[in-house]
Amino acid sequence: MVKKSEQEDLVNDVESLQLAQDERIFIKASNLFVKKWSKKEPNFIEYFQNEWLTTHNACYEGVGHFTPSTNNSLEATNNVIKKEHTLRERLPLSRFKVLAFEIVEKWSKCYERGLKKYNYKQTISLELWTTGYQWVKLNKSILSTECDNSIQYYIPAGDETKITNVGIDVVKKMRWYTLDQYKKKHSLSYISSETCRDASQYSECSTNKDCGCFPLATSDKSGICGFLWVACSRLDPCQTPGNTCEKLDHKCVRHPQCNSAPVCYPISMIDKQICPSSEDTTSPSVPNNTICTTATWSRQGISVAGGFGWGNALNQLYYPMGIFVDVNRTVYVADTNNARVVKWTQNATFGQIVAGGYGVGSGTAQFYGPMDLVVDKDGAIYVTDNLNNRVQKWNRNAQVGQTVMIVQRPIGIALDGEESLYVSASYWSKDLLKLRKGETNGNVIATNLPELYYLFAHQNQSIYAADKNNGRIYRIDEKKGQISVIIGSLQGLSATQLGYPQSVLVDGSGAVYVVEYGHHRVTRWLPGANAGIAIAGGRSQGYQSDQLNFPTDIAFDVDGNLYVADYGNHRVQKFAIDKSTCR
Repeated sequence: MVKKSEQEDLVNDVESLQLAQDERIFIKASNLFVKKWSKKEPNFIEYFQNEWLTTHNACYEGVGHFTPSTNNSLEATNNVIKKEHTLRERLPLSRFKVLAFEIVEKWSKCYERGLKKYNYKQTISLELWTTGYQWVKLNKSILSTECDNSIQYYIPAGDETKITNVGIDVVKKMRWYTLDQYKKKHSLSYISSETCRDASQYSECSTNKDCGCFPLATSDKSGICGFLWVACSRLDPCQTPGNTCEKLDHKCVRHPQCNSAPVCYPISMIDKQICPSSEDTTSPSVPNNTICTTATWSRQGISVAGGFGWGNALNQLYYPMGIFVDVNRTVYVADTNNARVVKWTQNATFGQIVAGGYGVGSGTAQFYGPMDLVVDKDGAIYVTDNLNNRVQKWNRNAQVGQTVMIVQRPIGIALDGEESLYVSASYWSKDLLKLRKGETNGNVIATNLPELYYLFAHQNQSIYAADKNNGRIYRIDEKKGQISVIIGSLQGLSATQLGYPQSVLVDGSGAVYVVEYGHHRVTRWLPGANAGIAIAGGRSQGYQSDQLNFPTDIAFDVDGNLYVADYGNHRVQKFAIDKSTCR
């Protein structure tokens, strides 16, 4: 498929993609890779995009830090089974059963009489030991900066020994315009750690309950959040005086369970990849930073939840409607026809039921038409239980929900920065209600409205709502008591008209994102624009990766990647953002 003269260079480029340490870098580098090779090897690029950038896109190191990069040991075992037992043949069940017993009997016995024994410790070759020793002797410089509630460590990678703030800026802003620039300048490893202030020894600091606070040896009031169960034998005492560590990739902390004196803790074990912050486990489904006006999104979506047809298995959804994405890129789905809420962590193959799942009903562990949901900072899930005329709250790890509002046919729900809930009633009253944190009764803040679907609470203290049946987007200013139509007047197919808008979201710049249920697309309306731009779907109704089938809701993750509830295809699609044109 690939010219022989190009093979070595292309393989080298693919390997450089696999070293990407996070999704943003992988997407940027992949775009540069495609740009470089699309004219030279168009057939290969078409295959590569379909197979490794769309279908199996978790092929880089940053997908799972501190986990094995390959399944070599599994494949080696599989190879032995095929060579010594099945001879790569398909066997009748009766014969396979006999062979299975033989394999178990043979492998369960100790290896003797010259047969190779199993290794219970990792075997490291002399060559690898030598390479590691030479790397340590390079005496690399490590820069650390404190930002908000975290400490960020920057370590020069490869043969680089020094790093500057300019080099950090290049990597953080991904200022690469060719793949070769990426390969040359992407010589930086990055670790971010949560800080602890005025916290007690080993106190909780993360959503990972195996993490705790380690006070710094140089300060009684500050510390770092790290994995608690690193073997004490791996931790060397800190050097005195000064409480420093000989190994540059270690931090001097107090760890009395291991040693009464301060010890050197590996930086790799205080990474937020292992110990995510407990203070910001959720987000209002908007990115951390404003999305620039020239940003685009991949037209090819990938399924991050469902996608295996309709059903109630843990890898399936059945007409999903509302979605929510937290800062860890965990996707929460109101799986409407399955009467449950399912959580899908990043790169998960199966979902986890976190609310409902006991069939349709009105019990405290049941739903009857869950339509929308939000998640607060404590991990509690709020769900509009439409046909039960209530809003249910499920605390983290709860087995049952509790009713926090009685609402006639609630549809949309939103959560503002003060953790007040907003709910749209759809049956008789068609009101917009607000429940302030700590209160038990909701108040009507707008009435005599059209039937509003999904809501968005913006930081400018306005509520945005989708008027699905009239093709309009409303902005409701609670303080001023003003209600205005910001997009739409008539249903239609043109770029200036909306087709049954069901959900709306607004980013920090004021750009409005609309889910058009009837047009099978998501459109972006920049401030002052008279027409929207399709950023997902819009290529007719369908099930292909660039199509949607009656989409119902959207969310963003912290990087600006777009998630869409693809109702008719029983899946949630993710469309990766491309910020390469941003300046």
